[in-house]
Amino acid sequence: MYPVQARFGEQHGGGLPAAVLVVPLLTLFLLVGGFAPANAPGSDDPVLTDAPAAATEVAPPVERPPLQIAESADASVERIGVNTQFTDTEPTHCALVPVLTSALRDLRVRHVRDNASSWDRGNTTCTWVERGRQRSATGAEILESLAPEARTLLVVNALSKLTQAQMLSDDMILRRVSQDGPENDILDLAEQMNSVGALEGLEHVNEFDLSLFRSFRIGSVLIHPWVRQLRANVVGVSRLFAERPALAGLPLVGPSFGRDASYEGYAKGFDTTAYQTHGNLHYYANGFMPEKSDDYRSGRLDDAVAAAKAASPGQGLYVTEAGYHTAPLARGHTGELTGVSEMVQSVYLPRMFLGLRNGGADRVYLFQLRDRRNFGPADQESSFGLLRWDGSKRPAFGAVTRLISALDDPGPTYTPAPLRYSVDDPTGDVQSRIYGRRDGSYVMAIWRAVPVWDPLTQSPLHVRPARVGITLDEPEAFDAVYARLQDGGPTATAPKWRAARRAAGPIQVDLSGLPGRCQLHVLRRQAAHHQQPAGREGPRAAGAPGYALLHRGGADTVGRRGQGAGLHALT
Repeated sequence: MYPVQARFGEQHGGGLPAAVLVVPLLTLFLLVGGFAPANAPGSDDPVLTDAPAAATEVAPPVERPPLQIAESADASVERIGVNTQFTDTEPTHCALVPVLTSALRDLRVRHVRDNASSWDRGNTTCTWVERGRQRSATGAEILESLAPEARTLLVVNALSKLTQAQMLSDDMILRRVSQDGPENDILDLAEQMNSVGALEGLEHVNEFDLSLFRSFRIGSVLIHPWVRQLRANVVGVSRLFAERPALAGLPLVGPSFGRDASYEGYAKGFDTTAYQTHGNLHYYANGFMPEKSDDYRSGRLDDAVAAAKAASPGQGLYVTEAGYHTAPLARGHTGELTGVSEMVQSVYLPRMFLGLRNGGADRVYLFQLRDRRNFGPADQESSFGLLRWDGSKRPAFGAVTRLISALDDPGPTYTPAPLRYSVDDPTGDVQSRIYGRRDGSYVMAIWRAVPVWDPLTQSPLHVRPARVGITLDEPEAFDAVYARLQDGGPTATAPKWRAARRAAGPIQVDLSGLPGRCQLHVLRRQAAHHQQPAGREGPRAAGAPGYALLHRGGADTVGRRGQGAGLHALT
């Protein structure tokens, strides 16, 4: 009846009862984990039971792409602005007012920054001819005419109007600001602009560290003689601002600086956050690419953002100037930045905006809409503009316009669903940013953080081609549609496009067209997989981008908000 027990009993000569042998042997059996399997090392004993069924192999889990937070595409348009000079009453500038206001509407920019330093006890008048009629308006009135499409960040830039004697006394600065100084006139104009919805906020004085009282070194110590005067002005303007209920709730951006070292000198031992709502940064890459890398031709983006944030702990950051000039002979002049070619400017400016957003900037104001003056190829201020001195468009105007147009998606506030995806980066320099639209599609900005210009030799660089793959977590849920520029030239804002449906496997993106240029690719969800984003109210508006149609971005869509703006690729 018990063949196993009988066999053990017989094997040991039958001198002991079977029950006595079974207990210790059973204990040993349990301790060693059962019978040794057949052909196990060190075991020649026969298998006494039927062999168990072969174990089923478990496949290793498939690694999913990481979950990426998508920014609202339309909210990103709120993050970009441009500097203007409508307070500049230079006759040539006044004559181009119709051209400049039209360009702003083509650009689709919603935020502008202008300087209020010329408004001392009133505002000067600009005169121009439009449609055969002579017209005139003050700088504030021109800025008001841009609302509600664009609102203005106004710089309270009157500190430079103090005499040297006044600047040597903190009490004089505070008394002048609090009594009848030009700061009061500027705040009067701010209230006027705010009453018609044209004011975005106010900003403290512009780059005062580059004024007459410049920083200097004594040995290894950096001296900032301008700090006391700037602090006194900031305190005075903040008090005036707080005394104006009509301006309550508006941003008051901190002062800007022309040198990174100035942030520490200004903020050391001074509570900056008591007199501002946001920090401030001016970022110029001096002819280098905007992003920071180990390449000696890279910019200092990360360091600049860190210095500005350290001076404004716990507050948001406005980058109120960021740009490149195209003056080829400006290099080497005192105080001049190194320039780039016009084509490189068009490559770097969108990347500068995207890189600063990746770095945590709340808003970026590109510098600038139009060249400030026309002093020739050795003057940097004569070539920062998206528009040249005569009002003609540089390639960068088209690049920035296509970036904004691709993301322009007006409507109620909404939060896109996150997206799982990964980017194959064979070159180690690919960067990306993802934006969600109301129709459930995503716009991916993707670019290589590589230099395309050598600022030392003032010449273009050869960049080896690269192809990257985009892997989606649910590839069956998407038709990946992307558009490429076919024609229209570098300044075109309404190009023709061709669409490509996703093939099996990862989406292949060719980044070898114009090296370093940012591309925008649209990942379009199929209707069956679409999830309505949070905050969406009501049915999709007529003409908004749908699932079956890729708008080509032709003349019938560009320039019209809320009517299915084209999907533009910066290739």
